[in-house]
Amino acid sequence: MKTLATLFGSSARVKILRLFLFNKNMAFDVESISLRSAERPSVVKKILAELIKIGLVRKRMFIKTVVKKIRGKKVEKKKKVSGWGLDDTFKYLSSLQNLLIQIGPLEEGELMKRIKKVGKLKFVATSGIFVQNWEGRLDLIVVGDKLRLSMIDKAIRSMETELGHEIRYSAFETRDFSYRFSMHDKLIRDVLDFPHHVLVDKMGISS
Repeated sequence: MKTLATLFGSSARVKILRLFLFNKNMAFDVESISLRSAERPSVVKKILAELIKIGLVRKRMFIKTVVKKIRGKKVEKKKKVSGWGLDDTFKYLSSLQNLLIQIGPLEEGELMKRIKKVGKLKFVATSGIFVQNWEGRLDLIVVGDKLRLSMIDKAIRSMETELGHEIRYSAFETRDFSYRFSMHDKLIRDVLDFPHHVLVDKMGISS
């Protein structure tokens, strides 16, 4: 993130850029952007104005789910609101996407740094968003012994805030994964039979 923050002026700008670039079919209002980027609304408004000015984002109406209290009970309601979405005619769109994918939490070294203490890792593979396959079912498989699931989830949620995109992952104890692998489990095959990167393999899966 430090490299990108230097290039783009701030980590807040990087997070908001990623939010739009990696969710090209979605729209967000100031409240949504602030929540997903963990930045103050005043910061969000300033960066939004800059992105609108250069033509990267444009106004878009979208359906938002809001929670209201009715007679003491929380009720979800949908309403049409004005927000902003990615303008896919932006000249440097693909170049920006490639740059922001290759640097930051999606770097293999950075990912391993964040999950290396979650247990005795036996196999780790990335797919989906990590290989620019936005339609993949899974982005990350973590296999090991005595896995601390809460630590994995915390690490993933932290990366999601920086990335601006959900990371779909599955964590397995070694014995469970071995059984599923032998049974050609579809979720696992959806990663291993398509473009992916193996970061750790102490099970001989990739040999």
